Order: sequence, then structure tokens, then C-alpha cells
Amino acid sequence: MKKNTSLFIGIILFVSLLCSCAATSSVMVKVIKPADISVSGQIKKLGIVDRSHPDKSSKTLNVIEGIFSGENMYQDKVTANEAMAGVITELAKTERFTIYQIQGVNLTNSSSNSFSEPLNWEVVKELCAKNNLDALVVLEIFDTNKNISWSTENQSIVKNGITQNQIMHVANMRTEVVTGWRIYDPINQIVLDQWRISDSKFSSAKGISTFDAESALPQYSNVVSELARNNGQKYALRIAPVAMMVNRYFYTGGDPRLQDAQALINAQNYKEAVKVWEDVFRTAEKPKIQGRAAHNIAVAYEIDDQLDKAIEWAQKAIGLGSVVSKNYVQMLQQRKIDDAKAKEQLESVEEEK
Repeated sequence: MKKNTSLFIGIILFVSLLCSCAATSSVMVKVIKPADISVSGQIKKLGIVDRSHPDKSSKTLNVIEGIFSGENMYQDKVTANEAMAGVITELAKTERFTIYQIQGVNLTNSSSNSFSEPLNWEVVKELCAKNNLDALVVLEIFDTNKNISWSTENQSIVKNGITQNQIMHVANMRTEVVTGWRIYDPINQIVLDQWRISDSKFSSAKGISTFDAESALPQYSNVVSELARNNGQKYALRIAPVAMMVNRYFYTGGDPRLQDAQALINAQNYKEAVKVWEDVFRTAEKPKIQGRAAHNIAVAYEIDDQLDKAIEWAQKAIGLGSVVSKNYVQMLQQRKIDDAKAKEQLESVEEEK
């Protein structure tokens, strides 16, 4: 966690420094984010099923909770499907798994906000055999919480041509969605993963009455659906390597040729852009401009997935005084690690074919 946090801070500093020092532009680069956990290559076909609904012993408590919190007591049941849809949608972007949603199965949980005992292995094996699956992804927990706090503020309004002070009521709503997931391996009878995700969103609205303020808030069910789908997508990223696009910044100022190269990049003519930057690198009088050209060449090599070359040119840029290239080298080195991990995860599937 500390390593990821440091890298994130480095990225922020990289962008801030780059954008504050000179004219820049950006280009999208395709990268592979490896899964947080590695699953055996023998497991390719996943089934996803909902077990988050409370059993009879805990249903009464959930109804009472809904009454006092103002939540729709059946909202969780409806929006749990959004969490599973998030997993399915995200996994569709990867070659690692195929996934099927299992419906018409009545699985329950003894608590809406904590993990119950794992499913009976006979149930797991039956569901996997019936649906021709290698493993089962189970939504074990789905819980929503809503809290509204109130405040007031003075606001000047014009009424009948006269400026007046109006006390406005401010509604601040915090919506939270908690999901919990398990992956069951029916052959080895092992729970491969157990993970809990909590996500929240803050919304605010004003009105001349508390009713008006609360009515102006986003619809609670829409916020819950958004958070639920986000939770599902996050879990998919945990278990499968997924391709994504990231921004990389390059210099366009300090030499007219850098501006010319921008048009080539916009046209995805990367080879010609590199020729321009190499010319700037060779002939520019100021080391600072040479460093900018070297940094840009590094970006071009990353686009072409030549990471060692990209690191080599980024280090040249550092030698010419490019401070931001230090952070870029860290990004490139992390990408090499991520690429190797993702390749290993995907190759494990190929080896099992």
C-alpha cells in the first residue's frame, strides 16, 4: 500500500511539474494493469451469483434498520445486480476469464454487512457442475447506508426589487455501499479470495426549506447504483489483468520543432515525431531543450512498448536536467513490473490450454 501511495504521489508531482514548467500536451497510452491476486490458470470459466440477501433470522433486523435510516428496505436486493454487472462488464475487457451470471438460485446470508460461514461445498460443486464452471464468484455482502446532516447559511436574494437575507437549509448526504466477495474453488475446496470493498459519495443541496433541500439531492437509488457498479468493477480489477488507457505528457514548447511534432503525434505518426525530436536532441543549443526532446522520445518508445528504450531516453533527459523525468522513470519501471506480472498471469492460462 505504501509503495502504491508513493507512486501515486509521484504521478501527481510529475504532472504538476511538467505542466508548470513548459507548454505540454498529452497522449493516451495503453497499459495492462495486473490482477492484485493470481488465480490458477486451470480456472477460466467463472460463475457469479448473489448470496447477499438476508435469511429469515436477520430479515427482521434489516427491515427495522431500513425504517429508522430511511433506506428502501428492498433497495439492496435490486441494486446488488449492479455490483455483479460491474464485475461482468469489466471482466469482458480481459481474456483471462469468461463469466456467467447464475440466476434463479436462492442463496442467503446471515448478515447483510459481514461475511457468513462459507457456502457448503456440495452446493458449490453442484452449481459449478450444472453450469460447467471452474470456480464460483459469490457476492456475499451488499449493504447500503445513507446519512443526511443539516446546516444553514445566509444567502442574499432579490425579492420584489429588494435585496433580502434568506436563511437557506443545506442538506449534506453521505451514501455508502459495502460489498463483500468470495471465490470458491470446487475442485480443491478452497476459498481463493475474500475481499470487502467500501465506497462512498457525498452530495449537497440547498433549499429555502428542509423539504426543498432534500428534494434537490440526487436520487438515492441512482447514487447507490453508481457506487454498486463501481464496487463490482474494482473487484474485477482485483482478480483479472485488464487493459486501460493512461495519459502521458510530452513537451511542445521551447523550440518550434516540438510544436511541429505535436501535430504528428495527434495524427499518430509516432515514427516521424521521433525523427523530429531526435533532430532537436542533436541540434538544440540549450541542454534544457535537449532534455525535453529526450523526454518526448522516451514517451514515444513507451507507446511502442519498448520500455527499456523508454527508460534509457528518460535517463538521458534526467542527465540534461529534466526533473520531471525522474518521476517518469519510476512510472516506466513500475510498468515493467506490472507488464511482467500481467504476462505471467495470462501465460498461466495459455499453458493450461
